[in-house]
Parts: sequence; C-alpha cells; structure tokens
Amino acid sequence: MLSEIPIQEQTSGGVRLYKPRQLRDQLLLRDIPDSKKYVLSKTYLARDDSFGNGFARAVLASNGEFTFLKDRTASVYEYGEPNGKSLVHPKGPDNPVHAFYGKIISTLYGHKVENGEHNPLWREIASDPSNNILIDDLHDHSKVTVVDGKVAWVTGINFGNEHLKNDAWHDMAIRIEDPEQCLKLLKLLAGETRGAKEDGSGINFLHGDGEVLKPELVKFIEETRDELTVFMAYLGDPDFTQALAKILQKGCRIKLIVPENPSVNRGHNLTALNQLVNAGGFDPRNLEIFLSPEMGHGKGLLRDNKTAWIGSKNMTRADMLMDTVVTVQDPIVVTTFQQAAAEIQAHATLFTGSELKKKFGKVSPKDQLLQVLENIGLTFTEATFALNADEIARARGLSRDQIKQVLQRFHGGASRF
Repeated sequence: MLSEIPIQEQTSGGVRLYKPRQLRDQLLLRDIPDSKKYVLSKTYLARDDSFGNGFARAVLASNGEFTFLKDRTASVYEYGEPNGKSLVHPKGPDNPVHAFYGKIISTLYGHKVENGEHNPLWREIASDPSNNILIDDLHDHSKVTVVDGKVAWVTGINFGNEHLKNDAWHDMAIRIEDPEQCLKLLKLLAGETRGAKEDGSGINFLHGDGEVLKPELVKFIEETRDELTVFMAYLGDPDFTQALAKILQKGCRIKLIVPENPSVNRGHNLTALNQLVNAGGFDPRNLEIFLSPEMGHGKGLLRDNKTAWIGSKNMTRADMLMDTVVTVQDPIVVTTFQQAAAEIQAHATLFTGSELKKKFGKVSPKDQLLQVLENIGLTFTEATFALNADEIARARGLSRDQIKQVLQRFHGGASRF
C-alpha cells in the first residue's frame, strides 16, 4: 500500500496520489519550507489547530514570497464545526450573515464552538509586506498550492486536524512535480485559459463554478463503460444522482463510498442514496454502497480503472461555489486509488443487491426534516450569493489578479502559453 512506500520514492517526480498525513509531511515539511521563489496557496478552511499552525510555520520557514487566497465565507464552517477556531479569523465570522449560518450548523449537528484568539503565527505572516494576502468573499472551495512553479497540489484537503485521524484515507490529494503542468494550472486559475486542453500528458485541470464543473462531472460519470468507483463526502445534486443511475441502467457497476455520519449534509446524502436505489432499471447487484464509520471528506472518482478525478468538487447542489479538480491517467495514481478504496471498504459496511432497498429505500422522518433544514440553509446561501454577486465578482477578480502577478513576476507572464 502507499502508506508503506517511503516518502522519497513517492515524490521522485511526476504525479502521485496522497492521503492527508502524507500531504502534511510532504507539503508542510518539505515543499513549502524548501521553496526559493514563491508559494501560492488557495484554500477554503484553515483551522487554528496543529495542522493549520503547521501550515503557518511552513510558510514562515519558506524563503520566497507568499500569496494566500482565502475564502472568507468559509469562516461559517471554521466556526460552525468541531474545533470552532480559525487560523485567520480570530473572533468568528466578521460578517453577521456568516455568523448566523455558522450558528445554524453548530446547532443542527451539535458541534461545540470555542472562542478563538488571534493566532501569533498568522499575525507574523500577515504583517510581512512581502506577502500577498487576500481574504475575501470568493465563494471558492478550491484547495490548491503551487510551489516555485515546480510542484502543484490539487486536493480536497483543508488545513484542519479532522483530516489526519488514524492515518486513514479521509481525503485525497494529487501532487504533480512538473513545471509545465504547474504553469498550465496557474494560467487556468488566472483566467487566462478556459478549461482543460488535452496535451498528451494525461493530466487535465478544471476550475470554475457549477456552470463549468457540473457538466464536466456529469460527462465524466456518463462516459463510464464498465465500472465507476466514487469516494464522496457529500451528495445531493439530482443531476449527479441521475448520471449515476444512467450508467447503472446501461449495465455498469458502481462502488459508492460515503461517510455513515457526515459532519454536515446528512439529509441530502441519505435522500440521494434513496433516489439512486429507487431509480430502477438496473441490477441491484451492480451497485455497492459502502458506509464508512469515519468521516470521509474525499471528492474522488475512478472511471474504468483508467482515469481518476480528484479535487474539491462535491456532488452537492452548490453551483455558486468555485472548485478546482484534476483528471489523471497514470498507472501509479490508478493503483493507489484502488488501494485506497480497498482500505476504506475493509472498514465500511457494504450494502448491495436486496439489502439496498432495506437500508435506503425510505428516508426517516427525522432525516427528511434534516434535509428540509439543510435546504433552508442552502436557499439562504444562494440568496445571499445573488444579493452580493457584484461584490463576489470583484473579489474573484482580485484573486485572479494576484495569480497573474505571480505569473508576471516568476514566469515572465507565461507568454509561451
């Protein structure tokens, strides 16, 4: 298994798939501290815990400039979920709407929220005039880091301790050691290219909101010819559920790995599983649903044991959010994904065949109510997004400008692309 491969062998170049602790050890202890020119990091959550503080220490140990693009709206979850502390928002969400929504989440799921203090590590980073810090209403769920234009990370992993439990596959990360691919990713994030272009590398990046990524993910699913493995934290968008049902109905097999008790979105998860099981028109033995006893935050798919989809995109109804994903055709990544799925399945409860309708054929009244409450929260978020569309567009423009400046300073404007 990958956990048995020495870290040096995993990172000798090319592309590799990592679990969260491996990302921590490689990114925070090697890649960022060893940087000579720059670190650019776009993230959603950064908690005030050992993982978040480890990220801050890595940045302080680096030798180049630091560009940090952080979604301020994520403070809703930093203060509404366990730990309840943020690396960069010391006293809670600075927006009353975010604070209110965070309170709803903590109340619904029984999370204890603590009062944060201003983090001295972050204060030191923020006070350095050579660093470029943007914390704004980006509504960008991406988790991307590029170091010196040589190494790029595309992940679903936030800087938070919840990802590090038991050295398990709670999430997935792709590390790419290739200057050409780093430049391709930066150009995409800067808005200078639109979508992925096939270049023969087997590596393609996608970045955008639901309007961009939803049809791409539906297409990825529907192009399955034989078997699809899905490791997904959060479900709920009917378009994705219908795509899964469609490939089952044409005779494909699906292995669907989801957390039994997700940190949020439980009502939507159960409703999506109910709709999939009741879609009909397929052999129920071709659908295997694995309920993992631990929280799995992954957003990964493996199609026909040839192509992996890894990144920050959930299968929820969240079209307003920006996300970044990478599709990879690489034998080592495929083998590692297969090993990861087997490792999770070994500790999960399997439902297939006649067991599916017994378990998922109905949604309990309690979970139906939970979904209603989740829908109210989602509608509230969508309405807030619509009301602040101009402000969000402004913030996203600033984010793209920061990335363009990195391209200009360190890649000569990347004119060769």
